[in-house]
Amino acid sequence: MGVPSTFSWVLLLCTVPNVCNYTFRKPSGIIANYEGPETVCVWTIQISSGGKIVLKLPTIRLNCAKEKLEIMNGPVGSSFLGKPCNGVNFLYRSTSNVMTIRYSRKSGFFPSFFSMSYSKI
Repeated sequence: MGVPSTFSWVLLLCTVPNVCNYTFRKPSGIIANYEGPETVCVWTIQISSGGKIVLKLPTIRLNCAKEKLEIMNGPVGSSFLGKPCNGVNFLYRSTSNVMTIRYSRKSGFFPSFFSMSYSKI
């Protein structure tokens, strides 16, 4: 008996830790928004040497006056691949084996939901 695809997707999302300031080292994964007390979260994706990363952000709806998402092409301080706020079907490709995502919001503001997937290419 097969499991409906919607159920599988929900189950997969439920297994992703809601973490802030974390380094992902697996060749693929999902990163979801953080809902805790921190107002700045930095997620680093670091895969094996020689690999590159593709990051897919299917949809995002931030309160642009109170939240910011930045995608960097490498470690913190690297050039920006993008700063999405609202829209659909964002796709980012790194030029190395490291990519950094920084999310920030104003204190006292509840974060908007977003989720993105990455994979090694």
